[in-house]
Amino acid sequence: RPPCERPATLQHSRCIWRFKVGMNSGAPVGQRGTSTRSPESRNGKEVVGSFDWIGDFEDFKDLLAPAALGLGSSPRMLMVGCGTSTLSEKLYHAGYTDMVNVDIDEDQIAHMRAQHLDKPTMQWKTADITDMTPHFSEGGCFEAIVDKGTLDALLCTDQAAEMFYEEWRLLAIGGVLVTISFRPADFISSLLAAPSLPAAITSTAVHTEGRDAGTVFYLRKEAACIPELVAFKAAVDLQIEQWHQEEAPLLTPRREAHIREQFTQLSANTGRVGVRECHGVLFGEEERGEYGYDEALFREDLSAWRAEQRRASGEEEGEEEEEEEEE
Repeated sequence: RPPCERPATLQHSRCIWRFKVGMNSGAPVGQRGTSTRSPESRNGKEVVGSFDWIGDFEDFKDLLAPAALGLGSSPRMLMVGCGTSTLSEKLYHAGYTDMVNVDIDEDQIAHMRAQHLDKPTMQWKTADITDMTPHFSEGGCFEAIVDKGTLDALLCTDQAAEMFYEEWRLLAIGGVLVTISFRPADFISSLLAAPSLPAAITSTAVHTEGRDAGTVFYLRKEAACIPELVAFKAAVDLQIEQWHQEEAPLLTPRREAHIREQFTQLSANTGRVGVRECHGVLFGEEERGEYGYDEALFREDLSAWRAEQRRASGEEEGEEEEEEEEE
């Protein structure tokens, strides 16, 4: 994970974001992914088969066709965070033959390029969607941009605003940004609206065979307006913070009282609570299935929280208490 550049009030909330986004060491959760391989590949592992977050093409095909988006024949498309999903190939056959697929994982891009040599108008690029200027310095070059699950992932890495900014910059006037997400619809809608862009935003919830297949969000660019990145990021980050603190707080008064009671009981004999026990108290059984115990990451979150408590109490930088052994 990249260094956190958010304010301290957000730094110690990263564990909550990891839980709420439904990610645990990159593995799919419940019905959210379909795979014929392990999704891991960025450490030099062989890439085989395919992997799709959230749902498959059949869930969304009627919502993604060029005609459904009000686009002409064979519009130029950017597929964000393509991975080894079959979505690119299926959209190619659905009319998006002029397509650029990007992913930060060079192994996956190499694998997918080799699998689609018979499609010369389908490009595959290793690229960072939070900064596409090395590949596309000029904006407004795509009539359609599709993201299935990438925004959900980047909400865990503090780079959602940068990704959204680049998507907006690259989108042509009249073009459509399609975001498919399993996050709460109200949250994503408010995030897309946060920068007050000249755009029309709509959404459609998708339900397939009794299961929630996510929500499809459409943002149509109505005018050429590229705001400053700093202001854009500030607006999006503020909306993310407000959502988790006001609209959907993980810590309610009732839950806080329960946590305090649990800590009191566990520390009654020794005055101490082990790190794993701490994790067990803070997250319920269902939540632990989403935010599994990883000692290194959990300790990092605890350290960020302690640092904020020191700042709030007025301690000088570097005036840190000695780290105690929790276990």
